[in-house]
Amino acid sequence: MAYLQWLSGKPVAAPLIAVVGNALKLKVLPASTNESLPLTIELSTPAIAAAAEINNRVAANFTTFTLRALMVGQTMLTIRSQGRVVAGPLVVKVQPVLTLPDASTEAGLLARLLLAEAPNPILVSREAVPQIAESMELMRVVVENRRARPSARWGSQGARSLSDVVRARGQFHGFGAYPTIAGDVASNINTILKVANDAADQRQPALRAHVEKVLEIARGPRPADPTGGKLFWWRTAGSGAPSSEVQIYRTLAGNSFYRER
Repeated sequence: MAYLQWLSGKPVAAPLIAVVGNALKLKVLPASTNESLPLTIELSTPAIAAAAEINNRVAANFTTFTLRALMVGQTMLTIRSQGRVVAGPLVVKVQPVLTLPDASTEAGLLARLLLAEAPNPILVSREAVPQIAESMELMRVVVENRRARPSARWGSQGARSLSDVVRARGQFHGFGAYPTIAGDVASNINTILKVANDAADQRQPALRAHVEKVLEIARGPRPADPTGGKLFWWRTAGSGAPSSEVQIYRTLAGNSFYRER
C-alpha cells in the first residue's frame, strides 16, 4: 500500500483529523512499481472535505495534494492507481472551529482569564497536565468568591461583577482594562486558539483538548468550593503566600491556591 504522509515526511495517523477551514498539505509515496503515477484522490463526501492542488510528480515518484476541510462531519479518503486502491479508505474527521464566547459575557471573560492564567499543557511536565483542569476550576472558584464577598483583602472591594473582580488593580496581569487585554496576554490567548484550530500543527490535539476544557469550565455551573467558601487567592508556585494570615490549600500545575485560616 502507498504511504500517506505530511509534507514533513511524518506518517498520517488514522483517523485523519482536520478542522473546518484547514488546508492540509499531504504527500503520497507509491510503495511498489504496481502503484504507478498518476494517482487519483477521492473523498466519499466532497461536501465535507475535498482534494485540491493535486500534483503528480512523476519524475520524483510521489504525489502531493491539499485536503480542504469544508464542513463538520466524517468522510473517507481513498487513493487509487489505475483504478486500484493503493491507500485507504482512511477515515477523515472534520471538527468545528473553536471560538470563545463574546468578551462581554461572563463565560467570555472566564474563558480568556483561564487561557491566560492556566499553564499551557505543552509547556508543563507530563505529570502536571492532569492537574490543569482542576486548577482552572479552583481559579473560577476564587473569582466567584471574590465577587460574592468583596474585600480589600483580596482586591475586590466594591466589586459587583466578575468584570470588577478581574479588572481590579494588580490582580490579574493584562486584564486591568478588560475587555481590552494587554498585548502579550492577548497574543498568548490567540496563539493557543489558533493552534487548537490547526490540525497541521502537531500541538493541536493537546491544545484543542485544553481549549475545550476551558470552555466547559467557563460555560458550566459554578464549581463547588472545596474549602467551604474560603478560597480567595492563587499565585505562581514558589512565590510565597499573599499574607501571613492565609494558608496554602493546594498546589496544582504550577499554581498555589490559598485559603482563609
